[in-house]
This record gives sequence, structure tokens and C-alpha cells, in this order.
Amino acid sequence: MLSLALSNRRLHSLEFLETDNMALNVWDNKLLQIFMVSTVIYFIWMDVAFYHKIQVTNFSETFYFITPNMISVSHVIISLFAIRFFGSSRLSLRQVGFLLYQVRLFLDALDGTVARARAHHSLSYLDMNSSGFILDGVCDAIGAAAFYFGAFIFLCSNSAPSLVRLKNRDGQVLLPLINTFKGCNERGSGLDSSLNITNTNVLHLRQVIIVIICSGLQMLLGSIFWNQTLGDYHSLLETEVPTQEQKVLQIEIFKSSALWIICWFWKICNPQALLEIIILFVFIDKLWELLCWMQYTGFVILFVLTTITNAHIHYSKSLIVAGAHIEA
Repeated sequence: MLSLALSNRRLHSLEFLETDNMALNVWDNKLLQIFMVSTVIYFIWMDVAFYHKIQVTNFSETFYFITPNMISVSHVIISLFAIRFFGSSRLSLRQVGFLLYQVRLFLDALDGTVARARAHHSLSYLDMNSSGFILDGVCDAIGAAAFYFGAFIFLCSNSAPSLVRLKNRDGQVLLPLINTFKGCNERGSGLDSSLNITNTNVLHLRQVIIVIICSGLQMLLGSIFWNQTLGDYHSLLETEVPTQEQKVLQIEIFKSSALWIICWFWKICNPQALLEIIILFVFIDKLWELLCWMQYTGFVILFVLTTITNAHIHYSKSLIVAGAHIEA
């Protein structure tokens, strides 16, 4: 709940509250979008990008020739470059990939900040039908795909549970442990062992493919559900309604605990947040364990959250529709 408390404090600094009656001005700004993005992006990279643009470089005016789309393409290039590091058997190089991905997150926040500044929109403005938003989504998808490709390379060569490997402190494979003192009469058993290892590797490769596909599918479904939730709440709570009673209901729903709890869960379960968690587990060398745990659990969490969200949207919509009849 700390993130919600910090979010409420930030509302005042961004002038998202009407100071006359302290009522939420939900029609002039798209508040829910910034409360449903991941905590890391909202509290770190959006602030860093905003400070960098205003205080450090005055980016919009100094680098007027750099467009937001160019920034979006640049973080795709960084994502592709990071594949080499994520696929490495050395932990230190994978940690470099983690740092590169943090640069990508900063650039991802910067392109939106620059685009809104040049269009003279507020920090919370979001146009989901604009070409810039679509391009940014495509670039994010390419960045996620690049990470999964690097993770696939690493997992295929470094996580087979049946192979005993000697690794240094960085996690680099130095030498497989092989018994070289077998006699000629043990060739048959050695051949059987080789076949068993080969079969184990094939099974492991199949398991890696399944785990990667499940995680990628969770990202895809999470992105679809997150955008659908954002669009539904925006049309329900952040658009003009004809009657005063409906406006009051909008504000009451917006201030309700149920809405903020749902927003908080989407903050930690949206695809950006999930990818940040996965990349963090790359840094601490626990990627395989996390992906195996999320293989089925991730789907359960995602579908339960989506079901509860849709039920709340349906309930809120029925209240607002009923409010029109009360006014009449």
C-alpha cells in the first residue's frame, strides 16, 4: 500500500486534484494510466526522464532534431544488443544485460515524456490511437522478444538439470565432469549413458521451449487485458457524462478502495512489471526457477485478476447507468 500512498502524494504535485473542493478532476486527465503502470517505471524512470528533460538537458529544445520515434527505435537497438549478454553463460555478462535493459526502460519513459512535452500535454496524457503510441508498443514488443531470445539461448545451454557442470563464480561453464577411465569392455554402457544424456538434453530443450512460450504468452495476454482494462475504465470514469448524479458516481467510484486495490494489482501484474521482475531474476541468477514457478501460476493470477476487474467494471457501469435514471 506504500505505492498507493506515494501516488496520492504525487497527485498534488502534478496538480491532478482540484484545490477548490479537493474533488478529483477525472475528466481533464487520464489518471488511471499512470497508476496502472509498473512501480519501477512510475516512481523511477518517469521521474528520471522528466528531470533529465527539464533540469539537465532541456531536451525538447536543445535536441529538437531528435523525435520521440527516434528514441523508441534507439531502445530497440539496445534490446537487440543486449541479446548477446542475456545469452551468455557468465553471470557478470548477464548482469551487464540487466543494466542495458535499465537504459532501455529509461529511453522508453523518455520518448513518451518528450512526445507529451512537445505536444503540450500533461504527464498523464495518453492517446492510444496515435501513431507514436502504436510504434512505442511495437518497440516494446520487440524489446521483450529480444530478451526472451537471449534467455532461450542461455537456458538451453546452462540449465539442464541432469548435466553436472563445473562453473566459476561468474557462472561460466568450465568443464563437464566426464569419466575418462572407462575400459573397452564398458563401451556399451558408455554408449547407453551418452544416449541417456542426449535424450535428457532433448527433453530439457522441450521444457525450455514450453516455459519460454508460457511466459511470452502471459506477457501477450497481460498486455491485451491491461490495455482493455485501461480503455474500459477510461471510457467509464474519465469521460464526460450528461448528468450531475453520474459525475458524482464517477468520483465516488474513482475514490473507492476497490478501484485502487485493482489498480495496485495491475501495477505489479502488468506485462512491464512482470518483465522487470524476470530481468531482476536474471541479475540474481534465478531465471530458470522463476520461469518454472510462473509457468502455470502466472496464468492463474492473470485470469483471476482479469475476472475480478471485469466484474468491478460491470458493477461500476451499472451504477453510472442507474444514475442517469435517478437524475431523470
